[in-house]
Amino acid sequence: MGNGAKAQQKRERNAKNEPKGSKSQAKLVTTRAPALEEHSQNKHNLTMADCFPGQK
Repeated sequence: MGNGAKAQQKRERNAKNEPKGSKSQAKLVTTRAPALEEHSQNKHNLTMADCFPGQK
């Protein structure tokens, strides 16, 4: 078995363990509302509801 096959097997194994969805969605779950509010105001000049529609 060559190195290319080993690398492909490793990618397949790791793909099974990855959470579905984007990584930014995972960050939303662990980030607190004040930090999200600050981000939306400073970076995008939007409200938190506009910047993160699914966040409470």
